Amino acid sequence: MPRVLLMPLYALSEYVIRIPAGALATALEKHRIPDKVRHVLTFGTKGRAGFYPTALIDFGFRPSIGLSFFANDFPAPNSRFRTHFAWGGRDWWQVSVSDRFYFGDGATLNTPLAGSHFSARFDYLSRPDYLHFGFGPTAAGESITRFTDKKLGGGVGLELVFGHLDGLAIDASVYNHRLQSGHPNEKRDELSIEDRFDVSDPAQVPGWGGYTLLTAGADLTLDSRRARPANGSGVRLEIGGDLNGDLENLPAWFVHLRGEVGAFIDLNDHNRVLAFRHNIQLIEPIAGADVPLPEQIALGGPELMRGFRAGRYRGLSSMVTTVQYTYPIWVFLDGLVFVETGNVFGQNLAGLHPEDWTLSFGMGVRSNSDRDAGFSVLFAAGTTPFSADKFAVDAFRLVIGTDRGF
Repeated sequence: MPRVLLMPLYALSEYVIRIPAGALATALEKHRIPDKVRHVLTFGTKGRAGFYPTALIDFGFRPSIGLSFFANDFPAPNSRFRTHFAWGGRDWWQVSVSDRFYFGDGATLNTPLAGSHFSARFDYLSRPDYLHFGFGPTAAGESITRFTDKKLGGGVGLELVFGHLDGLAIDASVYNHRLQSGHPNEKRDELSIEDRFDVSDPAQVPGWGGYTLLTAGADLTLDSRRARPANGSGVRLEIGGDLNGDLENLPAWFVHLRGEVGAFIDLNDHNRVLAFRHNIQLIEPIAGADVPLPEQIALGGPELMRGFRAGRYRGLSSMVTTVQYTYPIWVFLDGLVFVETGNVFGQNLAGLHPEDWTLSFGMGVRSNSDRDAGFSVLFAAGTTPFSADKFAVDAFRLVIGTDRGF
């Protein structure tokens, strides 16, 4: 019975994703296409400096194209300089600049703190296509509402790496946000945020107009797994939090706490890994402060509840449980299949009822060779809450393109 029920999923994963992707990757490798492209993009620097184009299509948002530049040992030895520019149409701009300064002889030094580094970054991002449906697990999703967030600022960080996968990250940043009306797609009957919500009411749109956020926090990661290609079994624990203050509206302070535990089982010692992950996040306003709209926990997008577009559900707390299976397709390419359930809730998980949880599921492929950039193709879907009068699939998500992690 399990084989019969899972046969459509297996056929789609095997014959639509794994075999075509593997054949394409093998043909590219046979003709040394990656090496030829790498030589052109690094213009004779032996991989120490170069550029690469980027593009991202996330259905429901504006597509974007961009260009990233990297230079190792610049402007100082053992540093990693990165800059990225992207454009997605009118009022959609992104500029990011960062530099990591590694301790000792660099990121590959075989010492207890190999990979530890200090970093600095600057960001400007203007996007007019963010989503807001309201707050809580039952926020209505019949009409799409858009708003603009223009963000400018930067920060510094210190990451201490205790092993291949363990580390402590400490971060401080200041970002100025300007919230404005978005650019809805009128052909799809979308609305600007001002057409549906009373933006002057902090209960409906907190932080409207703008705010300047000072953030200081830390994240600790402990992972018993070893780096690939070793066996992928193990456990992972991640806990962290940050203190946030709106410098324009003091004393508007709030604390964001997050924790995640994961268990991984390598089914055949070849990185065919079945993973179980449980994530909890809490935001605690101090003295009744209003938490700005973009700072509230948002489900959907690339991390949690991936069957929904980013910002589909927002709230002051969340709980998500994920079951995922990843498997190698090629030396630099992994396939994945996942199922997730969870939602957002009120402060301190107020109103947590299993019947208000939703379901998210999907599959895709992603490159695994570079932490700074990767290529992914993901198809996923999300359902209405279990408590809905008619439980059904009501969201689809398709993502194709490159993403960056610096």
